[in-house]
Amino acid sequence: MVSEAMLPRAAVREVEQRLTAAGCPDADFDARELFRLATGRDVRLSDRPLTAEQAAALEVLCTRRAAREPLQYLCGSWSFLDFELAVGPGVLCPRADTEVVAQAAAETLAGIAAPRVLDLCAGTGCLGLGIKRFCPAAQVTCVEKSPAAFAYLEKNARCALTGQGRQAENVLEPSALEQANVPAFDWGPSLNALRADRKPAYAVQPVQGDLFTYWETLPEGQLELIVSNPPYLTAAEMEQLQPEVAQEPAMALEAGEDGLVFYRALAQHYKNALCPGGALVLEIGWQQREAVTALLAENDENTAAEENALVMKLDKPFTFEGQTYTEVDLSGLEDTTAADLQAVGRFVTKKNPAANPATVEMTLEYAQFRAARGAHLPLEFFERLPAKEAIKLKGIVVGFLYGGAGDN
Repeated sequence: MVSEAMLPRAAVREVEQRLTAAGCPDADFDARELFRLATGRDVRLSDRPLTAEQAAALEVLCTRRAAREPLQYLCGSWSFLDFELAVGPGVLCPRADTEVVAQAAAETLAGIAAPRVLDLCAGTGCLGLGIKRFCPAAQVTCVEKSPAAFAYLEKNARCALTGQGRQAENVLEPSALEQANVPAFDWGPSLNALRADRKPAYAVQPVQGDLFTYWETLPEGQLELIVSNPPYLTAAEMEQLQPEVAQEPAMALEAGEDGLVFYRALAQHYKNALCPGGALVLEIGWQQREAVTALLAENDENTAAEENALVMKLDKPFTFEGQTYTEVDLSGLEDTTAADLQAVGRFVTKKNPAANPATVEMTLEYAQFRAARGAHLPLEFFERLPAKEAIKLKGIVVGFLYGGAGDN
């Protein structure tokens, strides 16, 4: 038990031993974090004995973590890319794997001046905010159904990117440090009234809505990107969750018997909201690539033609080395070998769905390389294509070689 007057390293050892006995992964890291939360100090730089208050706080945190409450919930915030997100009971914890999805999604917006982006099942807003961080000119809307999760989304939309390339925070706006359980500072009658009347300044626009019906509000052909990390665990996987994941909201995890309920809705209802060349980027379960690919193909009338003809129609004539092209024949992709695919180990990342959701990524550079081989044209030809044509090219290459899950 952690007690008053304990030296920092002894207290951390005590906590680590108890967390290890409880089966907590990374018990050493967690013990140091809990010490920091309880004392406000780094154990590596501290030699002052614990006060009674600090010891009591650390004991409570240790007990909660030993009961497998997620460390993110105990901290109240968690880092994502280079910013902090508010997190707690009622919302899915942001994970490092989703940083890869945010980066891959942002890459599809290269060369687009003010892209319009929709993040569905947004949770903390990590994907939408990550895209905004990579592409500050993006107009991002984040949609979340759960009232509990929406409270975190709204706060993160307002505070997470403050100081990250945005305009300095206005004194009339709620501070990023203000917590819901802390009384608001009294600025005086005049400023209090102004603060009450002003709408919050959001980096992304939070909207409380349901993926299964939100499509009805969308005009056709207006979005450059739709991104989503929807629930995707099967009923069987929900029975085998790690203890920490079991304390996260089931609403953010469970997706019916086969785990595909949300992907069916996305495939059936959201394609028309994308503009020509627009991208749909999805985080998927570790065994779902083929199933999600099939759902997208069923609802894409152009898929069969693209896979059979492998001819990329250019939106505008493109001149390269004195020759003008209106289309590109990519039929040489059919000669791609298994060895060619295996050579790109970074293309697919698969991990345990109960711990770290899987992501699928193809870099534009690799798509250009494969296209150059398939079309028997110089790599420079594809590097010079306009941004929207490059996005279209990437979609065709991914769709043919890998089925397109996670990119388009």
